[in-house]
Amino acid sequence: MTVLGWTVGSVLGAGTALILIAFVRRSGPLAERRFWALALLVAALVYVGFAALGVGTGLVVEPSNVLGFEGLGVMVYGALGALGTRHPRVLAAGWVLHVIWDLGHRHVGWVPDWYVVACVAFDVVVASYLGLSLRRGRAIRPKLV
Repeated sequence: MTVLGWTVGSVLGAGTALILIAFVRRSGPLAERRFWALALLVAALVYVGFAALGVGTGLVVEPSNVLGFEGLGVMVYGALGALGTRHPRVLAAGWVLHVIWDLGHRHVGWVPDWYVVACVAFDVVVASYLGLSLRRGRAIRPKLV
């Protein structure tokens, strides 16, 4: 990947995260956590989509293993997102862990390099924002009914 590819991917990912933060922040802390929880699930689902495309194009050699692994990621990040709606620290940790998930997809063949870079940049910005929100006390706990 070229320097231009790294730059474009980083700007695309970080820029998208900053735009979403600006809009979602207006919705209030609970709605905001729900949004980021759902977004964490979607971030994992994107890799399932890439794997399915890889199966169709022949880039994936063992489809059942790959799709099963990506499905496991969906379950893990979905669970972290669900827990994160009640426990903001879990949600922030889920986004930090998703950076590692992204980096694990760098050379798999069915995920474009630019996407991995963009997703890492996105995840770092979101995780940083959620972490700073915790420190500033913005991440209120929902009332249990």
